[in-house]
Amino acid sequence: MTVPPFRVFLPAVARSGGGGYERVERVDVRFGEQLRLEGVALANVEPVSGGAVLLLTQWRALQNIPHGLMLRLELVGPAGQVWGEYQFRAGPAHVPTRGWSGGETFVERRGLVVPIGTPPGDYTLRVRVFPPAGDEWSPEGGGPFEVGPVHVGRSAPTQALEALPGHELHVTFGDALALVGYEPGGLRFTQGNPILFSLYWQALLSPSEDYELGIELVDGDGTVLVERRVQPVADWFPTSRWQAGDVLLGRYSVLLPVDAPPGRYQIRLTVYAADGSVLPVGGTRSYRVLDWWPREQTLSGTDVTLLEVQVEARPRRYRPPAMEHRLDVVLGDDVRLLGYDLATELPPASGGPGGVEPGGAVKLTLYWQALRRIDRMYAVFNHLIGPDETLVGQIDSWPQGGAYPTLYWLPGEVVEDHYTIPVSSDAPPGEYALRVGMYDAANGERPVTLVNGEPVPERYVVLTTITVSR
Repeated sequence: MTVPPFRVFLPAVARSGGGGYERVERVDVRFGEQLRLEGVALANVEPVSGGAVLLLTQWRALQNIPHGLMLRLELVGPAGQVWGEYQFRAGPAHVPTRGWSGGETFVERRGLVVPIGTPPGDYTLRVRVFPPAGDEWSPEGGGPFEVGPVHVGRSAPTQALEALPGHELHVTFGDALALVGYEPGGLRFTQGNPILFSLYWQALLSPSEDYELGIELVDGDGTVLVERRVQPVADWFPTSRWQAGDVLLGRYSVLLPVDAPPGRYQIRLTVYAADGSVLPVGGTRSYRVLDWWPREQTLSGTDVTLLEVQVEARPRRYRPPAMEHRLDVVLGDDVRLLGYDLATELPPASGGPGGVEPGGAVKLTLYWQALRRIDRMYAVFNHLIGPDETLVGQIDSWPQGGAYPTLYWLPGEVVEDHYTIPVSSDAPPGEYALRVGMYDAANGERPVTLVNGEPVPERYVVLTTITVSR
């Protein structure tokens, strides 16, 4: 592989010269039938936090690819967590592109900035590909392509503190740890969604034990709605591995219950020693009176309030709407299928209602009702099956395309769920059964399915037959 000189890596990373690549490799990795990665080159594979890994990738279009192809670089830690990412539109920076013709090659020179506070250790750089429309293109075997290992070193504390993003803090926990900054992932969250935020820590000394961070979500009456105990940064990088002066990033997720009462809540933090005792809080925090008068509060006690968030109710429907076809289908103890609406898309069939041509699509709306709080992630399957079990159309998906999984549903709630099922362009003319059901995504098991009170051994329901005609 001939490596061209690199001049600009984005975002905000510049380096020029005719060499400097520490790792050059010719590869042959196909992303579906459309795209092939033919070469990679890496520079600065041992950055410190705040630095950048530089990457050159060489691609070949195997088919015509329209404008809008997106590439994503990810820095992945030992536990699989993504610590840094950069997504960009493929093609020359700041230059509109027409896309690529089959056989055409193109080169991307980019950089992934390692976030300030990323703990030192061994990481993996990987690449993901997203087309202008549709699902991610993955290499054979699935999953992103791993470019290679990256070792993140310790950054100088002074440089890290000067470059901290977000809001500054001056909170100490005993003589061991300090909170020096935070970044909220938002201030308004919906029932069932995670509250996200980041904290920036500094080791005041080299801890000899593993501390734990307690996170509580507290309402206006002081009632704790959610509580968690976690490592301040990562399970694989406990505080006993910290060195005095280290500035480290921790990212947190507090999952809201699906029935969390709407209102304002506080996020409260406590640090626990290995013996379960609580580290005393000290330091100061700044605030404003009437949103403009700056004041400073001296902290004490055993916990500190980080910020306030607003929890909002999720729109829900409990009265079934009008539907074309009503059903009596029960799936396990969890869900009832109340009915469905059906339509077809162009190209139209010549056989009248209920028909579709090869290359067309069936538009299906399902109406589900939760029978109880559901403790598993059900996926929905919609299959068009011929008499010889030939599959000519399929959509398997979380409800509402993943926007509203069954874990969010409350007893009695009615959920409207839309699908467009493409019909294979080479589907033979004939009658095809439209089969619908659910399965547990964790193990593939389908719940016991009752149709009009009678169990169905195959655990699906045939909604109707679809005529495919030319």
